[in-house]
Amino acid sequence: MTPKTVPSCVYKTAQAFRDKGKPFALVILLDSMLYVEATAKTAVAFEKALKAWSAETLPTLYRSNVRVFICSPTIVKEVTLSKSKTLKR
Repeated sequence: MTPKTVPSCVYKTAQAFRDKGKPFALVILLDSMLYVEATAKTAVAFEKALKAWSAETLPTLYRSNVRVFICSPTIVKEVTLSKSKTLKR
């Protein structure tokens, strides 16, 4: 199985938030629509936002056609949803 490429719209969105001073972002591609679920200025604040998002929103996405991306100051990475209600990096 070959890894899927990250869509250019995700890179453009990540760059737009970096330009606004928020280098950390959680972006989902749900049914071909792009959503920015969380942004933060620091890694610590982003971890808190991810925990809150995982508890509230993540369980509702298991049956959806969704791709999840973590954007940091240096990389954009696709992560997978796991049944243990966490994101696997």
